[in-house]
Amino acid sequence: MAIILNTNHKSKHTDIPKHWNNYHKKYKSKLQKYDYGLLKIHNDNSYSYWIGRESSKANKLLIIPAGWYLKFDTPLADAFTFVESIHQAWEEIYRYIKENNITQKGPFAFERYIEASRTFSEEIFIPVEGEKI
Repeated sequence: MAIILNTNHKSKHTDIPKHWNNYHKKYKSKLQKYDYGLLKIHNDNSYSYWIGRESSKANKLLIIPAGWYLKFDTPLADAFTFVESIHQAWEEIYRYIKENNITQKGPFAFERYIEASRTFSEEIFIPVEGEKI
């Protein structure tokens, strides 16, 4: 199961959290399965954001390419600070990439966490060039 959102740079910080809220209302689960969010930035600076879950009964399939990824963990948060901790993590990630001259491979990144765990932390994966990291 997956849903898609199209947004832009200016609205992404409000649109994406609303998108997650709608997803969880529709697909609430107590299962310990990963929920995935995949962000793609298009040439015109518009964004596509997919949300989905691991499933053996998928009617739509989104494949994340194999390759080298940097993995970042957001700090533990609570229900009230989780979204802000994700925004801060992304700012730190892009600062880290720039300061270390890392080349991001492709116009996308993805994140995952287990909603049922209620840990309010997620993993963020950034595709990178080569294996020299």
